[in-house]
Amino acid sequence: MSIIEMQPKMVSIKEAVKCTGMSEHFIRENLKSGKIPHIMAGKKYLINLPLFNEWLMSESRKGGTNG
Repeated sequence: MSIIEMQPKMVSIKEAVKCTGMSEHFIRENLKSGKIPHIMAGKKYLINLPLFNEWLMSESRKGGTNG
């Protein structure tokens, strides 16, 4: 397995909206509050998609997502 294959899939907010069906507003608000795992590339949020999916699953088990 190459180093590139080991890297987590990082996506933009718009890509996360397409992948999850969550609203852009919901994702932005949770990024700003630090709830969604991400890094910043300049001013652009890059979301770790596997960790984001885990977070969504944990929130849905708690009944916490409404975006």
